[in-house]
Amino acid sequence: MVKTENINGKPVKVLVVGEGAENWVSAVYYPTKTMAQQQADQKYDDLHYQDDDE
Repeated sequence: MVKTENINGKPVKVLVVGEGAENWVSAVYYPTKTMAQQQADQKYDDLHYQDDDE
C-alpha cells in the first residue's frame, strides 16, 4: 500500500509492504536511498509491525 507519512515536517509518500495473518509491516520503501538510510530505524504509530507484540 502507498501512504503518506510525515518525515521532517513534510508529507512523503512511502510504499508499505505487509504480510502474515495480521498484515504486519515487513518493509517500508522510500523515494530515495538517502531517505531510506535516514529513516532505517523509524516506526510509524499508524502501522502494525511484526515485533509490536513482543
